[in-house]
Amino acid sequence: MDILVHIVEEEVLTRLPAVVLHRRVRAVCKRWRDLIDSPRFAKFHSAHHSIKKQSCPPRVLGITQNGKELYSCNPFVAGSDAQKDWVRQDVYGHIRVVKACGGLLFGKMGRDYVALNPLTRALKVLPPPPLEAAYISPNIHCALVLEPSMQRYWICIAGDIAKQLHVYHSRSGVWDTVDYLPGWGNLKYGVGMANSNAYFSAEHDCMWGILSFNMEEMRWFVEWSSFKDNSPIQMCWSIYKWMVTTANQFFMVAMGEDQMTLIRLDCASNGHVQEAGCDYNEKRYPIPPICFYEGTFMIADEEKLYFLDYESCTFAATSQP
Repeated sequence: MDILVHIVEEEVLTRLPAVVLHRRVRAVCKRWRDLIDSPRFAKFHSAHHSIKKQSCPPRVLGITQNGKELYSCNPFVAGSDAQKDWVRQDVYGHIRVVKACGGLLFGKMGRDYVALNPLTRALKVLPPPPLEAAYISPNIHCALVLEPSMQRYWICIAGDIAKQLHVYHSRSGVWDTVDYLPGWGNLKYGVGMANSNAYFSAEHDCMWGILSFNMEEMRWFVEWSSFKDNSPIQMCWSIYKWMVTTANQFFMVAMGEDQMTLIRLDCASNGHVQEAGCDYNEKRYPIPPICFYEGTFMIADEEKLYFLDYESCTFAATSQP
């Protein structure tokens, strides 16, 4: 009977949205928290919600260092390596891609900010963001966010000088300004998701953490926080980027001495868990973003793509074009 109850619980929880799982269900009991945090559940949850949105694995976009060429591949597809080759995309040239989410791109063409769908070639020139935001490096201070239905999007840029978030809504076509959460600042490494949420790493006195901003409610939430002395930064040489999975779990990639390590930020304990590692002596650094699909992480550096199977904790690598 206990086994049957566990199977039913897993089936029901798999169907719930990630935000509900993370903010409500995990707090019900330890059994549900351990289930939601498990690699097996993360894989099933990602697969279930991916099937609802698309019939084939997602494509990965790559931009050359000069920003003039855009390539795509499908590293998650099953079959021969030829199916995973990088293919040059015939889209607008001279676009500096800043952020991407759900296949939509946000970037700059000359002095204009634009939103671009590289498949349909639909392009929209956006009104210029507030003056202060325009001078902030957007590659680490902004996020592109989609709603679950993919019918609208938001772009947000963090302005640390005035401690305000500048938000563009695709339907209204205007920029709004929202104050930071009191006491928090130094927002960086924005990550947008197709759940109407933007996520930023941030600092608060002697603490650092992960904040989320819900575009529907226009509200801030503290997702994870820890004293800096207890953070993974004190354990490793450096932290490179972080990501959010569809199950609202937070991960970071850390570089130690000759090793790459995946660290999970545990929201229940405000601690961190070392999940997996591999030898890494390439003398290069991971570059954003980190991708996650059906239990597999994709971590890129300047020359290779590294794939981590979260359930088996095994790494594999392929070359970039």
